[in-house]
Amino acid sequence: MVTVSQQPNFKRIQSEIEREVEMTLEGDNLWNREDQLRSRLKDQNSRVLIILDDVWEDLHDLEKLGIPRGSNHNHRCRVTLMTCLRDVCENMEAQKIMEVGTLPEKEAQILFRQKASNLVDNPSLFDIAKDVAKECKGLPFAIITVAGELKQKTKPSWEDALKQLCDAKTRNIPGVHSKVYKF
Repeated sequence: MVTVSQQPNFKRIQSEIEREVEMTLEGDNLWNREDQLRSRLKDQNSRVLIILDDVWEDLHDLEKLGIPRGSNHNHRCRVTLMTCLRDVCENMEAQKIMEVGTLPEKEAQILFRQKASNLVDNPSLFDIAKDVAKECKGLPFAIITVAGELKQKTKPSWEDALKQLCDAKTRNIPGVHSKVYKF
C-alpha cells in the first residue's frame, strides 16, 4: 500500500513498492528503476496487489512508475486505486469502480470510537466525541482523519477540534484539496 497524495513523488512511490516486494532498485534514473520494477512485478512466480491510496489525479501512465498495465498479460500484479474522485478512476480506465458513500450516524460513531482509541480510557470524552463525529457528516475519510488526530489528546484539544469543525468554512480547511468540497 502506497500513499500517492496530491503531489505525487514517483521516486518515493517506486521506493515504497520496491521495499514491499523485497527488491533493490539500482540507480537514480526513473526510467531504469521503472524497467527493474516492471520486470519484478511481471514475475510469473509471484502475486502482487498494489494499493495506491489518496490518488487525486490521473497518474497518466502507471508504466512510468514501473507498474504493468492492462489485462492482456499473464503476470499476477493487480492495482487498486483509492480516491475521492470518480473521474480519476474513469480517466485511469479502472475495470471496476466501487463507491463508498457516507455512513449512517450509528456506524459513523462506531468507526470514530474505533479510530480514537483513547475514548475507552477517558469516559469524559464520550459526549464531545459524539459531537465531533457528527460534524464529520458520515464521511469515512473525515472520520478516520479527525479521530486519528485526536487519538491520545486531552479534552481541551477535543473541544478545540469541535469548535474548529463547527466554525469551518468548507473552502478554508487546511490540507483538504478543493476538489473534495463538491461532495
